[in-house]
Amino acid sequence: MAVATALFRHGEAFAGKELLDAIDPDSLSSPQSAREAARMYRELGILQREFAFLERTSRLDDQLDVRIKMEQCVELLFADAAWDSLRRQALALISRINARGEAVATSTDQGAASRIHLANDFRAIGGSETRTLRLYQILAPFAEVILWSRSEPIAHYRALCPELRVLDPSRGDVPDGGALVIVGNYLDFTPWLDAMAACRRIVLSVNVPDLPNMKHVVSALTLMESLQAGFTVDFTYPSDMWRQRVGLGGMTEYPPTDTQQFSRQRPHEQAIRSLVVGRIARANWTKFHPDDPGLMRRIIGRGHVCRIMDGSLLKDALRDEAQSGRVELLPLDALDARAFLEGLDCFLYWKHPLWVETGPNAILEAMAMELPVIVFAKDVGVAELIEHGTDGFLVETEAEALACLDRLAASPALRQSVGRAARRKVLATLDRQQARMLDFYLGAAHPDQRQDPGPHQPRSA
Repeated sequence: MAVATALFRHGEAFAGKELLDAIDPDSLSSPQSAREAARMYRELGILQREFAFLERTSRLDDQLDVRIKMEQCVELLFADAAWDSLRRQALALISRINARGEAVATSTDQGAASRIHLANDFRAIGGSETRTLRLYQILAPFAEVILWSRSEPIAHYRALCPELRVLDPSRGDVPDGGALVIVGNYLDFTPWLDAMAACRRIVLSVNVPDLPNMKHVVSALTLMESLQAGFTVDFTYPSDMWRQRVGLGGMTEYPPTDTQQFSRQRPHEQAIRSLVVGRIARANWTKFHPDDPGLMRRIIGRGHVCRIMDGSLLKDALRDEAQSGRVELLPLDALDARAFLEGLDCFLYWKHPLWVETGPNAILEAMAMELPVIVFAKDVGVAELIEHGTDGFLVETEAEALACLDRLAASPALRQSVGRAARRKVLATLDRQQARMLDFYLGAAHPDQRQDPGPHQPRSA
């Protein structure tokens, strides 16, 4: 247990797992050791073993927090059944809300149909906030589009969009008429309820995957139904994978990457040399795999450099490697995102085993920058856009990732061809998508009649 724990803290999660797998939970006499083993299995997403060690912990030391962890583990183990129940509740609510909205559509102010309100809290630099701004840029030439925040946005967004409005019902400063688009299902919907009642259409961007957030969506739909108002409700999702899993209908809307901003200016290196391998992330446990430091050691062992922005969560595990300069852990926004990506030769994406990545935009930005991407594809939405070996690489294991990296290191021509094909894929995908987006936000047809044709199918005429 002591050696496994030390390996885990050093970022060698799979090596630690080999030791843990040989341990019978009932052989442990220390509740601290059993608790630590449960924590490590949770990090690896192996829930049955986590529960077995939590059960042993509870027999040795029955603390309230252990029982809470057991309940959380059981909830994850039976998440599929919970999802099915939530889906049935949501579909019933949607049916009643839309039936009422369609029944009163003829009396709704059609003159406000082209007014679109985009709502986000703008309190952090993240995917939902970026997506809200990109939606604004795409839709503003075709409609009256207003950006809204529940409170004063951070300075970054205020500088980017001085006209952004702050919700203030006491002064009557609320969305009025048209469509209200709430980007990010983590937001508190309650402050927007009065505005919903005045709109003719509500669009929920469902991009956060965990069970509590889906319960939040069902709660929001319950509140919407209680308004007895005349709006309809629609949904968008950042990938086909996530749209199909949620199962509430609606439209796939891949993250609308700014391909003008994310455009390579420096030519591809033509020499065979060590590569700079990296990614942009946030200092959040969901964005990293527990064996990430171990994989980086194997990458630098091949003579390459790893560069992560923001890699602060990996500082302890990679202290020695960072001091040597072979691993660079930059703070968030140490560089402009485009400039950072242009300094890479390869983009590598590996997330936490328990996190479903419904997008993410970071991969599309890297592809737009003509970077060959290596993506651990399980539960990553935009992986569905990548054709393995042509415009990126999809892997399941570290060995596969290293083999792809070896191919790229040995062939500048391969790096160039895959990178250029990656940008073409992003451009073609977003070009097809823009027509569907305009139809979805401005057209009159119901979104279920405008299904996404899929990443590898031609868009019908």
